[in-house]
Amino acid sequence: MNEPTYQEDDPITLQQACDIVFKGSITPWSLKAEAGRGKLTIFKVGRRHFTTIRAVREMCQKKQPRTSTSIRNERHGQSAMEADPSERVAVLRSAIRRKTN
Repeated sequence: MNEPTYQEDDPITLQQACDIVFKGSITPWSLKAEAGRGKLTIFKVGRRHFTTIRAVREMCQKKQPRTSTSIRNERHGQSAMEADPSERVAVLRSAIRRKTN
């Protein structure tokens, strides 16, 4: 049996997208999460969610925003979060007070 051939803009289910593009290494839930983040276009017909191979490939090619950065100060390699330990201690003390109240 030959597997069906899909064009770039043919509607396919999220499961088919996982199988075709990612060779089964991710689940439809992962694609739904990416759609929720605005990175993948999906549409619903009845109870099923669909996308296209083109949409999945475009999602993969988009530059991912950096999730964290470090700001170096005079001490090599130290991040901005560690720059002032007194601020961190104050936040921790405040959180402990809220928990005990």
